[in-house]
Amino acid sequence: MYKFFSRQLSRIVMATLLVGITGLAANAQDQAADEKVVTLKPETVKQAKFIDFGTELGVSLGAINDLGQKIDAARLAADPIELLLSAELLSAAESLSGKQASLTSSALQEEAVTLAENRGNPTEIATAAKLLGGDLGDKIMKVAKAAAEKMPKEGDATKDLDGDLYIDNRSNHDEVHVYVNGREIGHVEGHSVGTFHVHSAHYLEARDHEGHRWNDHIVGHQHRWVFRLDPPHPHHFPW
Repeated sequence: MYKFFSRQLSRIVMATLLVGITGLAANAQDQAADEKVVTLKPETVKQAKFIDFGTELGVSLGAINDLGQKIDAARLAADPIELLLSAELLSAAESLSGKQASLTSSALQEEAVTLAENRGNPTEIATAAKLLGGDLGDKIMKVAKAAAEKMPKEGDATKDLDGDLYIDNRSNHDEVHVYVNGREIGHVEGHSVGTFHVHSAHYLEARDHEGHRWNDHIVGHQHRWVFRLDPPHPHHFPW
């Protein structure tokens, strides 16, 4: 009798283990099927702090002495309004000198407008339109109105990432700033992986403090997305 119950108990334990293992394998397969892995190579963006606007424009103006630092700070803060204000100051200096520096006001305006559109904040986009004025301002104001109409409502289905975003920073440089839809969500140290839970994410960007940038669009409805950031210099791979 004892042997009979021992055999029955062994069968029950084995069956339970088998069901558990099968369930874990199925969950792993589902997770793998739902996971998207993308490897991004960096692009180099010239840091504005290295531009001597006064010398390049031939203008002696105290207000532009630290313009480069202000532009870089606005980029890291993902602040389109500060970028546009810097563009306005640069535009005025260009008008005075009749010259252009290696970073122009028009290029800075375009960068600011793109950032505002990625952030999707109707108020920010409308403010950008007012700052720009003219035909371009009118065009951007239409974008602001469209953004207001597209603001997600409760219960709306999304076509982007709703779930976990993994940032695999393979560089041994300092931290990278991570942005989703033009908004900073955190930092990831070198040779580290950061995990963020996000909603309605459609555009990713990461920046370091040395002028390198990684960016990509998230396409399709996803729940797990892994971005592997290749280092700026090949010999800095961690393996």
